[in-house]
Amino acid sequence: MELRGYQRDAVAPALRGRNCIVWLPTGAGKTRAAVHVCRRHLESRRGGRVAVLVNKVHLVEQHAEKEFHALQDAFRVTAVSGDSSHKVFFASVVKQSDVVICTAQILQNALVSTEEDARLELTDFSLLVIDECHHTHKEAVYNKIMVNYLQRKLGGQQELPQVLGLTASPGTGGATSFEGAVQHILQALGSLGRTSPNLPGCCIALGCGLRAGSGVSLSQLCANLDTDTITSAQEEEQQVQSHVPEPRKQYDLCQERVQDPFGERLKEVMERIQQYVEIPSLPQDFGTQVYEQRIVELESKAAEMLCRRTRVCALHLRKYNDALLINDTVRMVDAFQCLQQFYDTRKDTKDPTEQFLSATFEENRATLQALAGDQRYQNPRLDKLEAILREHFQPLGASRGIVFTKTRQSAHSLLSWLQDTATLCGPHIRAAVLTGAGYSNQTRPMTQVSRGWEGWDRPLCALRVVLGLGAPRSCFSIAAISPQNEQQDVIKLFRNGTLNLLFSTSVAEEGLDIPECNIVVRYGLMTNEIAMMQAQGRARAENSVYFVLAKANSREVSRELLNEELVELMERAIRAVQAMPEQEYRLQIRELQQAAIATCLMKEARISERQQQHHPDTVRLHCVNCGVVVCCGGDIRTVEGMHHVNINPSFGLHYRVSSGKIQFQRAFKDWEPGCRITCGECSQDWGMEMLYRQVKLPILCIKNFVVETPAEKRRYKKWSAVTFPIKAFDYVEYCSNTYGQSF
Repeated sequence: MELRGYQRDAVAPALRGRNCIVWLPTGAGKTRAAVHVCRRHLESRRGGRVAVLVNKVHLVEQHAEKEFHALQDAFRVTAVSGDSSHKVFFASVVKQSDVVICTAQILQNALVSTEEDARLELTDFSLLVIDECHHTHKEAVYNKIMVNYLQRKLGGQQELPQVLGLTASPGTGGATSFEGAVQHILQALGSLGRTSPNLPGCCIALGCGLRAGSGVSLSQLCANLDTDTITSAQEEEQQVQSHVPEPRKQYDLCQERVQDPFGERLKEVMERIQQYVEIPSLPQDFGTQVYEQRIVELESKAAEMLCRRTRVCALHLRKYNDALLINDTVRMVDAFQCLQQFYDTRKDTKDPTEQFLSATFEENRATLQALAGDQRYQNPRLDKLEAILREHFQPLGASRGIVFTKTRQSAHSLLSWLQDTATLCGPHIRAAVLTGAGYSNQTRPMTQVSRGWEGWDRPLCALRVVLGLGAPRSCFSIAAISPQNEQQDVIKLFRNGTLNLLFSTSVAEEGLDIPECNIVVRYGLMTNEIAMMQAQGRARAENSVYFVLAKANSREVSRELLNEELVELMERAIRAVQAMPEQEYRLQIRELQQAAIATCLMKEARISERQQQHHPDTVRLHCVNCGVVVCCGGDIRTVEGMHHVNINPSFGLHYRVSSGKIQFQRAFKDWEPGCRITCGECSQDWGMEMLYRQVKLPILCIKNFVVETPAEKRRYKKWSAVTFPIKAFDYVEYCSNTYGQSF
């Protein structure tokens, strides 16, 4: 495998067995250089094994098919993701492979598994390749793996794997000062452990044209990756630039709507709801993120106080605020549909608050619907986007582009807008939505997609592939596909040119390698510099254009300009770390590493102490909606360390089971999903049933309950935060207690 000069310089320390970060611009061939390191590593080390870790599912297949397949002539290469059948037997697959490409979470699960046949150790590998390693910070799974690594390294363990990190956007760690940026890099680099006591440590190879991002200070990055020296390939700068064309950046700014009667009507309804709930201190800045945060806090506090009226009003106010944000981002009709879908699902006619809120919407439904269809008040942002697409997607052109937007809702809304815009209809624009594998309450994925638009539920469909937006409007027929498979299908079609436009959330910002992509639009986004540079890096082709489409004088524009300044700050910080005296550098790295381990141990101690505060039998769980007590903490057990189930047979009296099983497009080792369960009193979602070794158990989602202890009533987002211990599920004991003598 032939490498370019700057690639050889970047991986030279790694080829000598040293821990290293390859830090090159997007499109400069970091992955290709990593493949070269893997080949040389395996050729020189008998019994060597490589783990290639990624942070997004679609990158598993991309790396396996586009780059690492080159190793299959001599080595066993296996790709494993959450959608793969190999996941169930991951430890066994690893031991039969020379190179394993997987999501980091799968490896982390194996490292902490208590099952002997499912557990792996870091020493089962001789080389870890960490893609997009700037995510090695805070609670990210990369950092959990590297903290494990660092604890073992500082504890004197031998034969730890060599580590190779890959990134185009290291970040400033949220720092806006020079000192803070330096601290960020040093901390992250310090987490790369020495591979043996005879090696001086590791180095970081920096490509010229280095780009900054935000995630973890320079010093923090160095400590997390245990780096002793920093080298760069600045002598190859001209060669790097010749292989990595820089897209032209263009700001397309629009003004506010001159009139917005639809938005004003929504605000009037919100004022009426706030008067009904009788809380004078409620904010009035409707349609902002600040208002959403205040309402979320109000809803949570009301749930903890078991004040159903306030909680329900807060839920509805948040939905109206969502509609205002959608109205600001895309179309009025999209905002109206969001509200309409919400109220169509509110079936609780017993609760007087729900009755009032539903009646209020019905009073305004016709007016809102009429305003939503009035073309005089359409969004100026969409006029700008239409102009960009008309200019760059000509009938005989070869453009390929990505429009980045904030939410799944807005991505689907933009595709609907495209379909309904006459000037953009035709076979020259072939578009689809690309979003993450999960779903929000705004857009739930469908598992069946039928041919033709008539069979599609537009707001809910997770995969909408348009081959020609003129009449007849045809589309692919894809049946029984999972959200992750939807991602793969869309990416493949975009890569081969069947699709030429994606409306995407952040899932496509990192790692998506489409050399023909020449148009990137940032549609009303306000993100950090990592996201900015990663999105800009998707424009790979010659003469590419990177558009910033936002309101004039907005926070989005201000943040984009700040991001550009942070790029320069990053470069200054790198040069400062390179120039740091070796003794001073090593001292800072050591101190940061010791502090990181101490922080980790203190955090684990606090968690352990917190989980012992209350006896489980003194804890009560209330339905978050109606407040009824449904079980005690002593009824809860964990299955496989992650599923929280209620083992009390009488618990079944408190919930209803929906018809039809929840469908997953992959098998699980010892269990299968059942049906959704809801509160028997108010129909609030609680979770789902699982069939575990032929035993039916209800899995509870903690956010759907209020936890009452002797000290307080509180709502939690995660089970790991509760203040009482939870035992592991004992299958034999449960069967014996439930079925008695017959068992």
